[in-house]
Amino acid sequence: TITEYRTMFALWCLVKSPLMLGSDLTKMTKDSEAYGIITNGRLLAINQDELGNSPVSFIHNTIYYFL
Repeated sequence: TITEYRTMFALWCLVKSPLMLGSDLTKMTKDSEAYGIITNGRLLAINQDELGNSPVSFIHNTIYYFL
């Protein structure tokens, strides 16, 4: 489903995985859902963070933080 595609792309971006697409980009239109997912600027900015660090979680007084 579209929700699953969005979730999977977000997870790939968060863990700094190389973003490889297995679809025919020449047949993708700017109006398609897939185009909207793979061009999400906020997710791409997380994946392409200039420091190159993956998000790290830690616990402080039972509060979870994600950096």
